Amino acid sequence: DADMMRDVIDAAQTDIEANGAILPPAEPVQEVWAAGVTYLRSREARMHESDTADIYDKVYDAERVEVFFKALGRRVMGHGQPIRVRRDSRWNVPEPELTLVINANGDIVGYTAGNDVSSRDIEGANPLYLPQAKVYTGSAALGPGIVLCNADDQRDLPIVMQIRRRGEKV
Repeated sequence: DADMMRDVIDAAQTDIEANGAILPPAEPVQEVWAAGVTYLRSREARMHESDTADIYDKVYDAERVEVFFKALGRRVMGHGQPIRVRRDSRWNVPEPELTLVINANGDIVGYTAGNDVSSRDIEGANPLYLPQAKVYTGSAALGPGIVLCNADDQRDLPIVMQIRRRGEKV
């Protein structure tokens, strides 16, 4: 449980400072999955951007949520590392996310910050291009760490993110 994990982490702390890059909190072969069109504003934006707008209406009202493979851990960027954008896209956007950490049993054990980078013009041209618009090296970022918790601890969490380009906050 989360309390036991916190005790293990607390016991492992030392006075030794770490140096180097902060890696994303994902093993190289771990899968990162994402859920799309999860709120009304997202549905409206995707419908406005797409040549086949009604498909997003169907996803939003469906019993099955849109879940898609985002990346393997080795393709995820860590804290302070630059994300990447596709050269063949003119409209790339960051999407800050609250990212759930789920164990092999399907239990939520923690959360972290995430960035689900998307190439909107590619996705908007044809919804079947979603993998091309969302899945490429550097299109996901996680971290800097995982906050361990029980699922009930995750209600009413603020999400804050800064977007920087060439070192400048935008």
